[in-house]
Amino acid sequence: MALSVSQRTSAQRFYATALLVFSVCAAVLVIATAVAAPALVPLVLGSDYGETAGILWLLVAAQLVGGAYYLVAIGLNISERTGDISRATWLAAASNVVLDFVLIPTFGYTGAAVATLVSLIVAAIVVWKRSRAVYPIPYNTAAILRIWFVALGALSGWAILVGPARVAVIIAALAVVAIEAIRAGTLRELRWSISFLRSQDPAVSP
Repeated sequence: MALSVSQRTSAQRFYATALLVFSVCAAVLVIATAVAAPALVPLVLGSDYGETAGILWLLVAAQLVGGAYYLVAIGLNISERTGDISRATWLAAASNVVLDFVLIPTFGYTGAAVATLVSLIVAAIVVWKRSRAVYPIPYNTAAILRIWFVALGALSGWAILVGPARVAVIIAALAVVAIEAIRAGTLRELRWSISFLRSQDPAVSP
């Protein structure tokens, strides 16, 4: 669907909205995962896996960053610069291997999860920079970065804090994400995108 609208007027706005909406949803999902994991992991996988609940949010965050990676790569796909995507993928793999050697001996499976997350973040940044050079998309970059930083930063705090401080960090993070979503006009842009997809015309008025 993403590529099918690439020739339509305002396609860039649609792609920008897709990343914004995805980022808001991703932030809420990864925060919810961290909060719910201690109860859900033993329930679903058994008590033997209870200690892995603390890193589940890292794995979920890594997968969500991977989703953002494909969204920011849309410009390279449209421009048929898939070689840049391949190189970014190889960079992520190489970074992951290097970080595994550095982190796993000290931090075990937590280090492996961090290595995966960081390597995917590196790949997403590289693809974003290459994509915007060949197919500029008006992302609300500041809002998107704040949403991701707040979510990942809050969860880092969740991992090391105890007691009421953990709850306070999560509530503050959700509040900031909500504020950023409102300030960025996420619902307005989402409604516009739905109209854009439903329309058979080359453009849809805001």
